[in-house]
Amino acid sequence: LVTNALLVDNPIDQDPFHSLKSEIETAIQEAASAHGWSSRQVEDALSRIQWDVDMVEESIERIVANKERFAMSNDEIQSRIKCVQNWKRQMDDVRADLTGGFGKTSSKGSREALLGSKQEQEERAKAKKALERDNQEFMEGEGMRQQLIHEELNVYLDDLHTSVTRLGEMGLTIHHELKEQEAIVDDLTERTDANHSNMLDINKQVSDLLKSRQGRNQLLLIAGLILALLVVVALIFILP
Repeated sequence: LVTNALLVDNPIDQDPFHSLKSEIETAIQEAASAHGWSSRQVEDALSRIQWDVDMVEESIERIVANKERFAMSNDEIQSRIKCVQNWKRQMDDVRADLTGGFGKTSSKGSREALLGSKQEQEERAKAKKALERDNQEFMEGEGMRQQLIHEELNVYLDDLHTSVTRLGEMGLTIHHELKEQEAIVDDLTERTDANHSNMLDINKQVSDLLKSRQGRNQLLLIAGLILALLVVVALIFILP
């Protein structure tokens, strides 16, 4: 598509705008210097030039509306806008000169050479309609593609939100479990300290008992009783 081609970020030597610019300027110069043409011929030529200028202006409007998509500097955009304004001014000057006396006569052959045959004009009209239709389809397709990208991005963000929420819940669960484990460890530490204190008290009592004579006698008595008990048990199992 010509209009779409004008929107593509091509190198300067491949940019369709520059070739179209040259054609428009050449056509304007021919219309301005064609003193042998009739007013109708000049108007028809300006109409064809106007169609090209409108196409360039439309491409500029799309670029301005989608700066993020098309890589083109502001200076280049302003330069193209100035070109369009200059072409329109030159075309207005040519129309103004029509009252000053372009030739009123021209042969039918020169008119056909300039405008082309009726069939060619119809083909150009059909091509223009096809171009407009293709441009519309392109814009609709691009809109659908952008919508699909937007929907995919929303799905991705929803999945990301779900994952982050799940991680947050896992973090809270781990935090609660650590708190419970900490409470168990504190309780076990308290019990261990209490048992340790009790053992110290028992050791102290045993030490005090061993140091006293009465305590030693009690220990010997306990040891004798235990020994006697063991002898009695042994006799029970040995004797028939």
